[in-house]
Amino acid sequence: MESKTKSVLVVDDDPVNRRLIAQALAQAGFSTAQAGNGNEAMVYLDMEHFAECFASVVTDVRMPRMDGIKLLQNIRARFPSLPVILMTAAIEDDVREASSTWSATALFQKPVDRGDLILAIKILAHEPAAYARDCEFHASVEVMA
Repeated sequence: MESKTKSVLVVDDDPVNRRLIAQALAQAGFSTAQAGNGNEAMVYLDMEHFAECFASVVTDVRMPRMDGIKLLQNIRARFPSLPVILMTAAIEDDVREASSTWSATALFQKPVDRGDLILAIKILAHEPAAYARDCEFHASVEVMA
């Protein structure tokens, strides 16, 4: 695993989407680890000092076993400063509320614009305090505050 500013944990139950995001991040210079659900992601994060290796976690919301909101809650309880970026097909009120309540770093609507995702991660890596909470990225739409 490379330095914290270069590693991203990608969590999605759709192996094709997970692989495409990981490939885009790799092309942008990040190393990645991948997990198919929140339980698998927590295995990575619970390993001694492993959570410190990640600049951020990018996770789908709707997944079996442990969904992205429960993963976000677990990360906030154990690693409160680790940035978590949520992705979902539809930004519904319950997802919006949970992402705000549990301090998600950003909320992206699928299909995720990989350029926007990479930009968000790069900003986090260099200026973690500079991100805007409750920032939503909608497919083919400008950033909403």
